Amino acid sequence: MKSKGIIILIIVLFLTGLWYLTTRLIQPKLPEINQPVPDTTEVTVREQDPYRGLRNAPITLIVFSSFTCQACAQSSEVLDQLLALYPQKLKIVWKDLPSDLNLAQTAAIAARCSQQQGKFWQYHDELYKEQANLSAETFNQIAVGLGLNQEIFNRCLSGQQTLPLVQYGLQDATQAGVNNVPFFMLNNGQQIEGYFSLNSWRQIIDSMVL
Repeated sequence: MKSKGIIILIIVLFLTGLWYLTTRLIQPKLPEINQPVPDTTEVTVREQDPYRGLRNAPITLIVFSSFTCQACAQSSEVLDQLLALYPQKLKIVWKDLPSDLNLAQTAAIAARCSQQQGKFWQYHDELYKEQANLSAETFNQIAVGLGLNQEIFNRCLSGQQTLPLVQYGLQDATQAGVNNVPFFMLNNGQQIEGYFSLNSWRQIIDSMVL
């Protein structure tokens, strides 16, 4: 009787071990419901990136844009109005994503040359105003109108000294999978492509937790 009990015990232990292997080890482990998923599209705000608004504003809006893009020019006007409505809550960060490697890229380089003299956003605004007439002459005329040091500006533009700054934007766009402009990223992870009206933007900003 004792040997029979030992055999039964061995069989029970064997079946218990087999059940454990099939239900715990062989089956793949499911992820935790609240397990964070790495954000592969997160874009870093660089020290060299021009921005408008408060440095430590609770909402950061990254803009990938080009100076030869009509929708970008229209979006720029809307974002100016948006910033005026949320001056304490919003920071708008510029990222270069030229539509082409000729006129658009040269315009981006010129704007970054003006950044060296502290007038990126003024130059940015003038480029969009003159978007239909952009040329090498236009770039110089804008610089003169803004009172930039012509020698420094011309040397910067002709030597493409600020091209690396423009290329940072291209690198960031590639990393995030951004192919079109205008393209927007908010620091809550929301991404928006194309032109948005002021009312649409207000709904988005108002919905964010501040």
